[in-house]
Amino acid sequence: MKDHCCRVVSEDAILFDVVSNSPLSRRVPSGYPLGRGALQVINATPTDDIHSPADLYSASREVCRLRHMSYRTEQTYLGVIRSFVAFHGKRNPARMGESEIRGYLSHLACEGNVAASTQNVAFSALLFLYRDVLKIELADISGVERAKRPQRLP
Repeated sequence: MKDHCCRVVSEDAILFDVVSNSPLSRRVPSGYPLGRGALQVINATPTDDIHSPADLYSASREVCRLRHMSYRTEQTYLGVIRSFVAFHGKRNPARMGESEIRGYLSHLACEGNVAASTQNVAFSALLFLYRDVLKIELADISGVERAKRPQRLP
């Protein structure tokens, strides 16, 4: 087996296990020396490189896999993100904010006629998009028309 020498990793690098080709669950701090072992280093997708919807979807998929989300959650979140982008005329989500999120969630409740849990999933997917993928902190998202929960019978 070939002996790996120590290397210094750049900032925002992600370690991948060469054998299973799966990402390890942590980011490596800048200047972190790598010791012996079967690891390869790649750089994470920076937010500035997201110019098209395809870039956005691949970056979202990458973050889902880095966070070890289930495949079904990844599919659902990507579906919500696609629907959100299409609802706003394929505008870049990085240039949209709280008012667009409010409008989309209210649209789901009023015209989309979705269940309350579906609206909650859409809200979680959009929070994931802005916080984890785009690295944008959102202000208070209140005033959203909520889908009605069914009345419980005794």
